[in-house]
Order: sequence, then C-alpha cells, then structure tokens
Amino acid sequence: MKLTQMLKMAALLALPMAFVAPTQAASKNAEKPQAEAVQVEAKAEQKAAENDAPVVANQVNINTASASELQRALIGIGAKKAQAIVEYRETNGKFAAAEDLLKVKGIGKNTLEKNLSRILL
Repeated sequence: MKLTQMLKMAALLALPMAFVAPTQAASKNAEKPQAEAVQVEAKAEQKAAENDAPVVANQVNINTASASELQRALIGIGAKKAQAIVEYRETNGKFAAAEDLLKVKGIGKNTLEKNLSRILL
C-alpha cells in the first residue's frame, strides 16, 4: 500500500497515524523496514476501527470497552474489577471523567494514577 493511500485511509478513519519519511540519502534497504513499520501500524489501526474496538495502542475508552478490553488495557485491573467497571457504567451511565472510576468498588487512587494516560472518554 502506498503512503498516500495510507494517509487517505487514516483521514477517512479519523485515526492518528505515525509515519517515518525516509531521507534522500537512505538506501532502499533502510527504507524497507520503515515502510513495513508504517504498514503494520496502519493495519493495526484499521483492524481496531473495523472491529469498532475502543482500545487503541495502550489506551481504552472506559465508556465503551468490554470487561475483557478493560482488563487487557489497564494496569492492575483483573477480571473482577473490569466487570465492576462495566456494571457501574451500565447502572450509572457513562463516566464523565477518569476520576469517576474511583466510585467503582475496588478502584483506588493508586490504580487510577497508574492508568490515567491509558484512559479515554
């Protein structure tokens, strides 16, 4: 897939996309790993978009993720805590802020702090 095609695809999907532009001095062998890295990242983002998955990289949307997605993406969150997050959300509605996770039984300040950079709303 050409770079221009990947950029168009990323724009259509409204996903961030990182790429490395090769320098003129770079040889074809040096360009190949860079191009492969771009393709791998683009494919991962495309797959996430196709599956409508709320997990991107190491971040997760706590308002749409399933318990298993929460468990995979968040540090210190096992099956029971992930299920508690989903049940709290289903009972009380969407989280307005990441700090609202503190209202979920079993989620403390330390767990929240470890995961702040991973939480999307």
